Amino acid sequence: MSKITVNIVKIFSFSFYEYRIFTQSWFLYLKWDLLISFFNYKYWQSHLGYSSLLNGHSNKQTITPVFLHKIIQLNEKAGRNHFRKMNCLRRCLCQKEQLSNIGFICSLHLGVKFVEGKLAAHSWLSLNGEVINDSPDVISTYEELVNLTEAKALSLFK
Repeated sequence: MSKITVNIVKIFSFSFYEYRIFTQSWFLYLKWDLLISFFNYKYWQSHLGYSSLLNGHSNKQTITPVFLHKIIQLNEKAGRNHFRKMNCLRRCLCQKEQLSNIGFICSLHLGVKFVEGKLAAHSWLSLNGEVINDSPDVISTYEELVNLTEAKALSLFK
């Protein structure tokens, strides 16, 4: 069976709620891809730290960590099955918006490192100080931008 056929079979095996999360994720990826690709950073920068209104309530009490992991997992599948390649920033912005809509206020983290003399960047999300959409092993290889002191930043360039 081809990869496309396998992915279609998996999508049709979703429950109604999983399919809803997957579809919502897919359209959020489209939104963020268009914003990042075609609009000036000043137009969408406010969304980096902004969480949408929660309609007057929070669902934190009713959503378990297992369910939170399932949302991230379905969101990642939507990103992998998009017609364009979704990088870590697009993934994080999509997941951050999706999770804030159900009551989870996540923090966006940006990190950098040098790989073969070239600067590489990465982004990830945390909730209550715990990374929720990436491996701690991967993140540990990056220096988070908010934690950089001037001396540390200069030492990266030596």
